[in-house]
Amino acid sequence: IMIKFGLGLLFFIVGISLIKGNILLAIIVGTGLAVLGFFSFDFIINIANDSDNDDMLSDIKSIFDTLKIQTKAGVFLSYSLCECYLIVKNARLKAAMLEMTNKIVIKNDIESAVADFNKCFENSYIDTLCITIRQSMESGKSVQILEDLSKQIADMQHVINIREREKMDSKIQFLEIMIFVGLIGAVLYALVIQMMGSMSGF
Repeated sequence: IMIKFGLGLLFFIVGISLIKGNILLAIIVGTGLAVLGFFSFDFIINIANDSDNDDMLSDIKSIFDTLKIQTKAGVFLSYSLCECYLIVKNARLKAAMLEMTNKIVIKNDIESAVADFNKCFENSYIDTLCITIRQSMESGKSVQILEDLSKQIADMQHVINIREREKMDSKIQFLEIMIFVGLIGAVLYALVIQMMGSMSGF
């Protein structure tokens, strides 16, 4: 909230400083920019969150897979969650996993630790993961519940494949643009050299 008000004030000052000689117009422009500045932080946070969610997809899938395999092998859920921390690569997710596993080890309260972990993210797959863990604890049928998640895991893999293809397409488009710009630059350079040669002939 402090950052949002700070950005609003900064944008307001910038708006007033841009308009000189007309106080009313300066106030209107400053107020408009202040509102823009106030809500710009939410926009930035949403973009950052969407980016993090894309980066975490493969890690979340790995967590599902690890829980499924270890639960089938008879490993306790608390130990499985600690093991999941080791395989996670995304820094934000890893930090939250570390905090959750520490709470599980120290307080031996999985439900509270999972609830706090869930609050750290706005991600439907993490919501599903946390619901699954809670259901497993309540029913004791963790193997069956994790087995039922096979379709969702497959859907996650499909989403990951789409994201990877989009990244590859973006890289290819960037390379194509760079090649195009390079060709135009080469043509322009050749034209300039030719014009300079023609002018020196006079």
